This record gives sequence, C-alpha cells and structure tokens, in this order.
Amino acid sequence: MNFAPNINPEIPGKPSGRISRSRGIFQFGPFRFSLVSSELLKNGRKVALKVQSAKVLGILLENRGKLVTRDQLIRRIWPDRTVEFDLSLNSCLRDIRRALGENPKAPKFIETLPKRGYRFSAEVSLVTPHFPFWFNTPFSRAALGVSLVFGLVLIVVGTQTGIFYAPRANIPVPVAVQDEARTLVLAGVSAIYDNEVPRTEEALDLFNQAVAVDPTYTEAHLMIARTLFSRGVPSDGERVLAALDRILSLDPYNLEATAMTGNLKWAIFHDWQGAKESFERVLAIDPQNAGAYLALARIFALEGDFDTSLSQVDLALSLNTISLTQSGNVGWYYYLAGRYEEGLKFCQETRAVNPDEAGTQRCFLNNLTALGRFEEAAPFALSYLKVSGVDGAEIKFLENAKAEEILEFFYKFEMARGVENKSRFDPSQIYQAMALASEGDTAGAIEVLNLAYEDRNFYLPLMGIIPAFKPLQQETGFLTLAKALNLPTSSENS
Repeated sequence: MNFAPNINPEIPGKPSGRISRSRGIFQFGPFRFSLVSSELLKNGRKVALKVQSAKVLGILLENRGKLVTRDQLIRRIWPDRTVEFDLSLNSCLRDIRRALGENPKAPKFIETLPKRGYRFSAEVSLVTPHFPFWFNTPFSRAALGVSLVFGLVLIVVGTQTGIFYAPRANIPVPVAVQDEARTLVLAGVSAIYDNEVPRTEEALDLFNQAVAVDPTYTEAHLMIARTLFSRGVPSDGERVLAALDRILSLDPYNLEATAMTGNLKWAIFHDWQGAKESFERVLAIDPQNAGAYLALARIFALEGDFDTSLSQVDLALSLNTISLTQSGNVGWYYYLAGRYEEGLKFCQETRAVNPDEAGTQRCFLNNLTALGRFEEAAPFALSYLKVSGVDGAEIKFLENAKAEEILEFFYKFEMARGVENKSRFDPSQIYQAMALASEGDTAGAIEVLNLAYEDRNFYLPLMGIIPAFKPLQQETGFLTLAKALNLPTSSENS
C-alpha cells in the first residue's frame, strides 16, 4: 500500500511540541543517510532498507538525541494511526538494526526506551548538500520560476478540463469519532504491537467494541479487516469482506479497503474478475499506485495475457523504479511469461542496485534454470543459500563443489522446508513445490501445493503459469487443484 505523506508536522500529544524536519544528509559512523533519496550508504556502498524502515530511520535521525514515541512514529509514517501488519513498526526497527549491523541488546545507534519509544543516541553530523554552481545563475533561477508557474497552470487547467482524475473532491466530510471508540481501537492496536506475541483475539474484541460504540468509525472496521486477513484463517474470508463492504459504504474512496478487497478476492475467493475490478478501482482513486499495477499484472498473467501483464509491470516500474528493481521481484513476471532472456536483462539491473539480496539471486536462478544454463545458475544458487542461513561448513564445502552438486544441494534445501509454514504471504511452500517438481517428484509437489491451498497461500494461484509446474499440468491432482482455484486450463492459456 502507498499512503499519502502526513504533511502536517504537528504531532498531537507530543510533550515538546513538534518533531523536527530537515532535508540534509546525515553522517554517523561508517553510514550516511539521505532524507531526500531515502538511501543508506555504508562506506559509500548502498545498504538495502525497506521504504517504511527508511522513513522511520529518517525521523529518528531528524530528532537525534531526543525521545520519539511509538505514537509519534505511527502518526508520521502511517497517517491513519495504525500499521499494516507486514509493515509494522517492530518490523521496521528490526530491518533498521539489521541494516546497521546492530545488536538490540547492546545498541550503538538506536536506544529503546521501554514503554516509551526510541532515541538515536550515536553522534551524528549533518552534511549540507551543495547545488551546482549554475543553479545560482540568474538564468537558472528564472528557468526554475517559469517551470514552476507552467506546472501550476498545467495542474489548474488539467483539473478544470478533467485531464487529471480527481475523485477525492467527492469524498464526504469525515464525521467526528467518539472518544470511547478511538480509545478502544488504540488499545486494540497496542494489544497487537506492544507484545512479543500479538494478542489477536483481545484486539479483535476491542475493535468490535469500538464498532458497537460507533458503527460509523471506519478505522475500527479497517482494523477488524486487517487483523482477520493477516492471521490467515480461510474461514475468516466472509467476515473480512463484510468489514470491507461496510468501510466502502462509509467511504467509497477508501484506498486501503479497495486494495484489500482485491487481495481478498485473489487469495481467498479466487474471483479473478472481482479482483481485477478492485485494483482498477484503486488506480481510479490513485493513478500513481505501483502496487495496483503489479496486482493487475498477476491477474493478466493468470489469464495468459503476458503482453498486457508486462505492460502493467512497466507502468509500475515507471512509478517506483528503484524499489521494484532493488527487490528483484519483477524478474518473476518475465519468468512467468517465459521471456527468460528479457528476465535476465532485468536481473542485471537488479544486481547493479542490490547485488546481495535474496530476490536478486532468485531473479537469476528462475530465468537461468528455465533456459537450462545450469553452470551459470549455480553461483546464484550458492549466493541464495548463503543469505538463507545455510550452515557455514556446508557453504565452505559448496564453494569448491561442481555446479551440479550446488544445484542438487539447493533443490534438497528447498524440498526440506516450507511444509510447516502457515504464513499466507510466505512463498516457501511454492518454492518447495517447484524444487520437488524440478527433481521429478510429482506426487510430492502436488502434496505441497495442496497444503498451500489449505493455507490459502497468496502465491498459490501462480501455479497455473509457473514454468516449473508444466510437467504437472496433466496430472489429476494438479487439475483438481486448478479447478478449485478457478484457474484457466492449459488449453485455455495456449
């Protein structure tokens, strides 16, 4: 999800007034962090950091030496005051500590103040960026002024003539929320995020109490939907949909509820047309939403329309080039489309941005193995095993092994994991089934895919177009599962 930034710097409830905002580059130890680009460098080399994590780090650096409460961070990063579970504040702090190589029990940079918040306690210097000399010339300042005026005129004319879609003008004015309902929602959020083991049932009870107090409280309905959807119980699907329908009846332009409806129809109900309509609605509300383009790319790929699928990917990349390239996930779309050489070109771009990330290794592995270029694939399999936590002694042995030995170890590693994984958003089960299929264990691959179906794994619908599963497509068990998922048959996609 892409949330609009909170443009109001005032943080209600902050004892000392405002949280600081600056636009510089921070230097601390071997690290340098830019607020403008959200890039973290270590000794001049880029360090991978998730988008929301970078925002949290930026706020802590802006307020270095000062306590920043969890509530303040949530208000700045997630303006609706709550956090999506896969982008939780705790997850952001873990990601930042990983990037900084920091032990939370003996922190060098970020101090945790229990029950209060966080403080960036290391010494920080602010590096002021310098504009090139030509920026200060009369010509450059005049050109900048003209371009700003032209841009303003274009926005005004575009809005008046309908060139730009501006549905938010029709949004109803929010109704004041009752204090009791708001207190209940905040207590529910605390039950989830302020505990090592989230107290999910307690949180749901509090959110339902908030709805009973104020049935028009959109955020309470949204927290019910988020909590139920994230815990991954298939029977919760109807309850999630009911909460989302209620939200959209109160606020037809609620972006998150619209996107979650699409994801629900994708993952639980396997209603591809309904999912497509939801994501198209997301783009009508927010034409800059890269995630919606990728969601549509998945659906078009399922339908066998790979040209349209990749065109959606290109649109997403035009909006979010660095983040999507860095993750390497776009390489999947080329792999699914069977355009492996094009996929490898994207893999090269990914390696240039983020050479050590697991998605980079997967990008190469998928496309190279599909092309049968096993000698070239082996080093990426080894790199993937390194970042997957394989024992150091085994890695040392593999570094001197032949390509076929490395790939054999890789497939055994993949086959041995994933069965116990119940997370809907973890692709491990799919990877395991791919490895089994690649090794010719048809029955084992179908068994794992059936387990993924029971868990309503988010990635399972892609089984219909994943090249590694082509040998399974005439098997009775595979065809039965494809029918349960409402997937087009191979003959329909040919």
